[in-house]
Amino acid sequence: MRSLTLELAAAGGDPIVGVGPLVVGIILVVGMIVARVHYARRKRREPPVEARPEPRAGAWQTREEYGEPTAPDHGPGHQDGPPRP
Repeated sequence: MRSLTLELAAAGGDPIVGVGPLVVGIILVVGMIVARVHYARRKRREPPVEARPEPRAGAWQTREEYGEPTAPDHGPGHQDGPPRP
């Protein structure tokens, strides 16, 4: 492995070929860090979202939410009683 590295180093060549991608990578990483910091600062200046209860979906609404009364023998455990008239 060491001889291969020495052969590549001894071969000469353009130093930009090895340094160019490194510089581009460093610039990209620094750019992403700057973008993240900018986003965090902008997000801090926004007013918080107000917390309010969300209405439930139609299939999950209770009878009271529909405006209909619930029978007293409705629900789990009430199936064993006599049938309703």
